Amino acid sequence: MDIKQTIIKSRVSSLLEIKKMIDGAEVVTFDIFDTLITRDVPTPVDLFTIVQSRSGLPFTDVRHQAEVSLRAAHPEWEEVTLDQIYSYMTMISEEDKERLKAEEIRAELEYCNANPEMKDLYEYCIENGKKVYAISDMYLPKHVIEEILKKAGYEMAAVYVSGEFTSMEYMHSDGRKSYGCQQGQWKAL
Repeated sequence: MDIKQTIIKSRVSSLLEIKKMIDGAEVVTFDIFDTLITRDVPTPVDLFTIVQSRSGLPFTDVRHQAEVSLRAAHPEWEEVTLDQIYSYMTMISEEDKERLKAEEIRAELEYCNANPEMKDLYEYCIENGKKVYAISDMYLPKHVIEEILKKAGYEMAAVYVSGEFTSMEYMHSDGRKSYGCQQGQWKAL
């Protein structure tokens, strides 16, 4: 058996194991980025270069540095929001910030697509009557993430975005409590 066949066999075995886990769950949660959704760029930061190219404004380094500075100033925060990041872009006018933020969101919507393997697992969940939720530790606003999911063909019972919570742990425990799941009835993918 060559390496390609070994990888395919391993992947099929893993998917079957995941489906068995799903079968025993009432609720299944999926992480969003790099799980349900992939970006059609080599790295997520490449979206900043696209925004800079489209806007004609200095963006890539300014945007990256704003996020780094914000996270350094608030290490107690597990995640930050897009609005918080843009508030740290002090060398750019408010008008240009709004323009750049809109362009960044537009680029995210344009370059984000469904991950085919995870789409199959999502559809398996739906076909088997599971409640399906999406969870993200992402700075994008919830409404943007919901739009990305919808564009990719996902309809979730709920979407949780870490920027709306004080920590990821609270977000996870909130979901479990909100939907009345007992230990072992909740599977996260």
